[in-house]
Amino acid sequence: MKRQSRTQTVMRNAAFITFSSSISQFIMAVTGIYLVRYLGLSLYSEYSTAMLFMGVLGVFGRLGFERLFLRECSKDNSEIPYYFSGVLLLNGGLAVIGWAAALVIAYFRYDSRVFILTVILGTSLLLMTQQAMSTMVFQATQKIHFTATISLITSLSYMIAFFIALYFKASVFVMAFLHLGMNLLAFLLSYSISLYLAFPRFSLPTLKKIVRLGKPFVVISIMSIFYLQAVSFILAFLDMKEQVGIFNAAFRLFVLVQFISMAVDTATSPAIYHASDEPERMAHGVKLAIRYFTVSGIFLAVVFIGRADWLMVTVFKEEFARSALILKILGGAVAFRYMTSILQHVIYGMNEERYMMHLLSFLVVFPIVCAIIWIPRYGALAASLIFLFSEICLGLGCLIKSEILLNRPGLWKCFILPVVAGVATGLFLITMGAWPVTGLLLSPLVFGGILLATGYYQWDEMKFLAVTFMKSH
Repeated sequence: MKRQSRTQTVMRNAAFITFSSSISQFIMAVTGIYLVRYLGLSLYSEYSTAMLFMGVLGVFGRLGFERLFLRECSKDNSEIPYYFSGVLLLNGGLAVIGWAAALVIAYFRYDSRVFILTVILGTSLLLMTQQAMSTMVFQATQKIHFTATISLITSLSYMIAFFIALYFKASVFVMAFLHLGMNLLAFLLSYSISLYLAFPRFSLPTLKKIVRLGKPFVVISIMSIFYLQAVSFILAFLDMKEQVGIFNAAFRLFVLVQFISMAVDTATSPAIYHASDEPERMAHGVKLAIRYFTVSGIFLAVVFIGRADWLMVTVFKEEFARSALILKILGGAVAFRYMTSILQHVIYGMNEERYMMHLLSFLVVFPIVCAIIWIPRYGALAASLIFLFSEICLGLGCLIKSEILLNRPGLWKCFILPVVAGVATGLFLITMGAWPVTGLLLSPLVFGGILLATGYYQWDEMKFLAVTFMKSH
């Protein structure tokens, strides 16, 4: 009965998060598309430059302490008030310092228009990074429905305000203020609820423990930010505004399809950490999770690669047609991003965060060196290729380490049939060039039909996955 209750809790959380994330991501996708179309390449390039610059230099807003918080407090909820207090002090103080330093750099680096956008969007990103701490409280206490509800409220409010501003032909600065208002609302709602669930209680021993145990997570977090946004930051720092717009338009579509992996990550990460002392059960669950959720990643990669030209022109405008090649390259990274989102928690759960630190160190230094050499010459094309290479290396590095930790050398076999189905679907999309809409509608049938015909799916495994892997308190 207890196991059934746990399973129902996790499945309910996963379903609710997936549903709400789908709606929120759809809303953000629609508003994002209209924003790009409304601003055009020139203004959107300025907007993206400010956003990308603050996104990297706002690294101090999320120094990885939230991962330590989730790992420790998922095992013992009584520690939440003490960890909450310590992480708030560390994250909040350092975030303000980083935000101020980034604004000083931007003041001397950009013209007045981009600097004003940097101030507005930088403040918005500061609030967004700090909201993540309250999300960790919801995850650790299995109150994930709060995260989903807040996301729905803020995205709906933003959509209404956005289209009103669009109707009155608002300036790019008003659009930036709307982004700030959305994150301010989410910040206030999240912290009002999280403080009710677990009011912070300061404890000096706990603060010292967070600093001592959190050092690897801090390094990993800094590396992750620079790993994810290094190429974008270099484009922005070099003031290549048009190339920033071309890259960011394609990257916007790439990010929007990740709501599946985000929902799975949010719902299952506490369970993975909680089951870290049961490697046998974790191993089977991880294998199934890779199978089911990487399938969606591979299919989306195929759609991106097969229909990038049509997607960019249809979704945005003709002036963004050059982003199609960038989207095709980024599409190859979707499946690896999905796989990494699952396997990273195995590594953290097994207290092997130093491995991630070393892996990310390589994946920061090498791409940055390549970016400095090639981006000034090839712009967005070089940025997308470097990003794809980094995602592949990170995914394979996590897979190899997880196989060793779980003593399961056959995890890679989960990719064979989805890749075959993906190649076949890609060829189908190419042959349907004259009927792009028909091809997109029929391609899921081709992809799913191959997997079903080869017996790839075993439907009873979902129940096993829920019972054995998605285990919560």
